[in-house]
Amino acid sequence: MYRDQWKVYCLEQANAPVSQAVRYMMEHYREAISLASLSTEVGISKYKLIRLFQGERGVTPMKWLWHYRILKSIELMNRLPQANLQEIALLSGFNSQAHYSRLFKKFIEISPACYRRELLASHPVDREQTPFDSSP
Repeated sequence: MYRDQWKVYCLEQANAPVSQAVRYMMEHYREAISLASLSTEVGISKYKLIRLFQGERGVTPMKWLWHYRILKSIELMNRLPQANLQEIALLSGFNSQAHYSRLFKKFIEISPACYRRELLASHPVDREQTPFDSSP
Protein backbone atom coordinates (compact mmCIF):
# COMPACT_ATOMS: atom_id res chain seq x y z
CA MET A 1 0.00 0.00 0.00
CA TYR A 2 2.70 2.48 0.99
CA ARG A 3 4.58 1.75 -2.22
CA ASP A 4 1.52 2.66 -4.35
CA GLN A 5 1.01 5.89 -2.40
CA TRP A 6 4.66 6.75 -2.97
CA LYS A 7 4.29 6.20 -6.73
CA VAL A 8 1.26 8.51 -6.82
CA TYR A 9 3.13 11.12 -4.78
CA CYS A 10 6.15 10.93 -7.10
CA LEU A 11 3.95 11.28 -10.18
CA GLU A 12 2.19 14.30 -8.67
CA GLN A 13 5.53 15.91 -7.85
CA ALA A 14 6.88 15.23 -11.34
CA ASN A 15 3.76 16.76 -12.90
CA ALA A 16 3.75 19.82 -10.63
CA PRO A 17 6.09 21.89 -12.86
CA VAL A 18 3.95 21.12 -15.91
CA SER A 19 0.77 22.09 -14.09
CA GLN A 20 2.44 25.28 -12.86
CA ALA A 21 3.61 26.09 -16.38
CA VAL A 22 0.15 25.54 -17.85
CA ARG A 23 -1.48 27.65 -15.15
CA TYR A 24 1.05 30.44 -15.67
CA MET A 25 0.57 30.42 -19.46
CA MET A 26 -3.21 30.48 -19.10
CA GLU A 27 -3.04 33.45 -16.74
CA HIS A 28 -0.38 35.39 -18.70
CA TYR A 29 -0.93 34.37 -22.33
CA ARG A 30 -1.32 38.01 -23.42
CA GLU A 31 2.19 38.80 -22.19
CA ALA A 32 5.51 37.96 -23.81
CA ILE A 33 6.48 34.51 -22.50
CA SER A 34 9.77 32.88 -23.40
CA LEU A 35 10.88 29.38 -22.55
CA ALA A 36 13.56 30.86 -20.30
CA SER A 37 11.08 33.03 -18.38
CA LEU A 38 8.62 30.15 -18.09
CA SER A 39 11.25 27.77 -16.73
CA THR A 40 12.37 30.42 -14.24
CA GLU A 41 8.75 30.89 -13.17
CA VAL A 42 8.38 27.15 -12.51
CA GLY A 43 11.81 26.74 -10.98
CA ILE A 44 13.38 24.13 -13.27
CA SER A 45 15.71 24.26 -16.25
CA LYS A 46 14.19 24.88 -19.66
CA TYR A 47 15.47 21.50 -20.87
CA LYS A 48 13.79 19.66 -18.01
CA LEU A 49 10.60 21.66 -18.56
CA ILE A 50 10.54 20.71 -22.24
CA ARG A 51 11.11 17.04 -21.41
CA LEU A 52 8.44 16.91 -18.69
CA PHE A 53 5.95 18.99 -20.65
CA GLN A 54 6.34 17.00 -23.83
CA GLY A 55 6.09 13.76 -21.88
CA GLU A 56 2.82 14.80 -20.27
CA ARG A 57 1.20 16.98 -22.95
CA GLY A 58 2.74 15.61 -26.14
CA VAL A 59 3.96 19.03 -27.31
CA THR A 60 6.54 21.58 -26.22
CA PRO A 61 5.46 24.38 -23.87
CA MET A 62 5.74 26.98 -26.63
CA LYS A 63 3.59 24.98 -29.05
CA TRP A 64 1.02 24.56 -26.29
CA LEU A 65 1.08 28.32 -25.66
CA TRP A 66 0.69 29.11 -29.38
CA HIS A 67 -2.27 26.75 -29.62
CA TYR A 68 -3.84 28.25 -26.49
CA ARG A 69 -3.43 31.75 -27.92
CA ILE A 70 -5.05 30.65 -31.19
CA LEU A 71 -8.02 29.25 -29.27
CA LYS A 72 -8.27 32.52 -27.33
CA SER A 73 -8.19 34.45 -30.62
CA ILE A 74 -11.12 32.40 -31.90
CA GLU A 75 -13.03 33.24 -28.72
CA LEU A 76 -12.23 36.91 -29.31
CA MET A 77 -13.40 36.74 -32.92
CA ASN A 78 -16.71 35.39 -31.68
CA ARG A 79 -17.00 37.87 -28.81
CA LEU A 80 -15.66 40.93 -30.70
CA PRO A 81 -16.65 40.40 -34.33
CA GLN A 82 -16.01 44.06 -35.16
CA ALA A 83 -12.34 43.95 -34.06
CA ASN A 84 -9.80 43.68 -36.88
CA LEU A 85 -7.29 40.83 -37.09
CA GLN A 86 -4.37 42.90 -35.86
CA GLU A 87 -6.32 43.79 -32.72
CA ILE A 88 -7.28 40.14 -32.25
CA ALA A 89 -3.64 39.10 -32.66
CA LEU A 90 -2.42 41.60 -30.08
CA LEU A 91 -5.19 40.78 -27.61
CA SER A 92 -4.30 37.09 -27.95
CA GLY A 93 -0.66 37.63 -27.05
CA PHE A 94 0.95 37.64 -30.49
CA ASN A 95 3.39 40.45 -31.20
CA SER A 96 2.56 40.61 -34.92
CA GLN A 97 -0.34 39.82 -37.18
CA ALA A 98 1.98 37.97 -39.58
CA HIS A 99 3.11 35.54 -36.86
CA TYR A 100 -0.48 35.13 -35.71
CA SER A 101 -1.75 34.43 -39.23
CA ARG A 102 1.03 31.92 -39.92
CA LEU A 103 0.35 29.96 -36.72
CA PHE A 104 -3.43 30.19 -37.11
CA LYS A 105 -3.20 28.63 -40.55
CA LYS A 106 -0.81 25.97 -39.26
CA PHE A 107 -3.08 24.91 -36.38
CA ILE A 108 -6.56 25.53 -37.83
CA GLU A 109 -5.68 24.87 -41.51
CA ILE A 110 -7.47 28.00 -42.69
CA SER A 111 -6.33 31.62 -42.56
CA PRO A 112 -7.80 33.85 -39.84
CA ALA A 113 -9.25 36.09 -42.57
CA CYS A 114 -11.13 33.15 -44.13
CA TYR A 115 -12.26 32.00 -40.70
CA ARG A 116 -13.47 35.53 -39.95
CA ARG A 117 -15.37 35.73 -43.27
CA GLU A 118 -17.11 32.43 -42.57
CA LEU A 119 -17.91 33.56 -39.04
CA LEU A 120 -19.33 36.90 -40.19
CA ALA A 121 -21.30 35.23 -42.98
CA SER A 122 -23.03 33.05 -40.42
CA HIS A 123 -23.43 35.85 -37.82
CA PRO A 124 -23.71 39.33 -39.41
CA VAL A 125 -22.60 42.24 -37.23
CA ASP A 126 -23.01 46.01 -37.24
CA ARG A 127 -19.49 47.16 -38.15
CA GLU A 128 -19.96 50.90 -37.47
CA GLN A 129 -17.52 51.14 -34.58
CA THR A 130 -15.04 48.78 -32.94
CA PRO A 131 -14.55 48.74 -29.18
CA PHE A 132 -11.00 49.98 -29.85
CA ASP A 133 -12.01 53.22 -31.60
CA SER A 134 -11.13 56.29 -29.58
CA SER A 135 -13.98 58.39 -30.93
CA PRO A 136 -17.32 58.31 -29.07
